[in-house]
Amino acid sequence: MSSPSQILFGVGNVKGMVYDFAAAGDILPLHDHPEGEGAHITIVARGSCKIVCQGREDAVHLLGAVVDPDYPHAIEALEADTRIVNIVK
Repeated sequence: MSSPSQILFGVGNVKGMVYDFAAAGDILPLHDHPEGEGAHITIVARGSCKIVCQGREDAVHLLGAVVDPDYPHAIEALEADTRIVNIVK
């Protein structure tokens, strides 16, 4: 298990991050977004993942899902070559 690679992007007022998970089981560790830091939505662009909130699993998110994780969370890839895109609101 390892952390995904990260690519930052920005176009005008839109900014965000792309995370690529090489293997199933790779995980973006538990984190949150303090108020004022900029919440984001997460789009599953390739593959599938699950969001884990402080030890409990939320729903599995498949290709095309849009998620608004506004609580402490981790993201785990369920299959190799999963990609998520975070767009900062």
